[in-house]
Amino acid sequence: MSQQVGDAGERGDWATFLAYAGYVTIFIGIVNLIPLPPLDGGHLAMLVWEKFTGRQVDYRKLIPVSAAVIVFLSIFAIATVFLDITEPLPLI
Repeated sequence: MSQQVGDAGERGDWATFLAYAGYVTIFIGIVNLIPLPPLDGGHLAMLVWEKFTGRQVDYRKLIPVSAAVIVFLSIFAIATVFLDITEPLPLI
């Protein structure tokens, strides 16, 4: 994808460049709606839970789950950057 965006930029094809930027933005927005506690989808899930049960969410139980998700996402991001540096994809 980065090669295609670079090629579009070199050609001056700004419509394609902006379309790819829009795709990335939409993807990030959709991923943010996954119902995990630190993400916005998790907040929406808590609101739905409170609405249907009439009880407030126990944050003492929610904090360790949020911490685990944050640790997982951090390790995933660090591993991705590490692999991109140590084993880059071959140029086509």
